[in-house]
This record gives sequence, C-alpha cells and structure tokens, in this order.
Amino acid sequence: MAFSKAHIFTKGDYHNSIYCKALGHPARIAILKYLWEQKKCIPSDLSKFIPLSGASISHHFRILRNAHILDFEEQHPYIIYWISNELTKFQRATLERLIHDASSSTPIET
Repeated sequence: MAFSKAHIFTKGDYHNSIYCKALGHPARIAILKYLWEQKKCIPSDLSKFIPLSGASISHHFRILRNAHILDFEEQHPYIIYWISNELTKFQRATLERLIHDASSSTPIET
C-alpha cells in the first residue's frame, strides 16, 4: 500500500508547483504576455491575437485563474481578467522572465 508523502513538502512548494504547471502551455504564456502589456482584458479580446477557439481560450484562462495567477471581476456579461497582485516574488520574477523571453523569440514554424 502506498503512503502519501505530501507532508514532506511545504505549502510554498505545493503552490509553486501548481504555478509552474499552469505556465506549461504556450497559449497561456501568450495570454500572460498580452495581459502584461494590456493590463486587463476579456477572453474574447484574445481571439484576434491567438488562433484558438473561444472555448480553448476560456479553458486556459480558467487554468491560470485556478492557479491564482489571474484575478478577475464579473461585469455581466463579461469577466475581466488581470495578472494578480498577490504573486510571490518568485512567481513574479518567473513571469517577468517568461514574458521577456517570449517577446524576444521568434515563433516556431510548423
């Protein structure tokens, strides 16, 4: 029988792992890059810049929101998102580095 090893990791380790997993998709990096530049947006704004369906974009927003990377406010019929002010120093530094690196690289040709 397997036993849980969760007790050997700190709460910070757990939250940072969720944060890093949420950053593990190029669409989410593109969303964060857009939000970094625009400060706030609604998911439908991104359909002009990211060639994904509205449902896919909403899915990625939900993952970022569940990882506490994004904050939001409901203004019916819209949900307005922005990058959370509650990120730790590690999280904010990681995000700044990812956005800077994403801005300076060229897209992958398929």
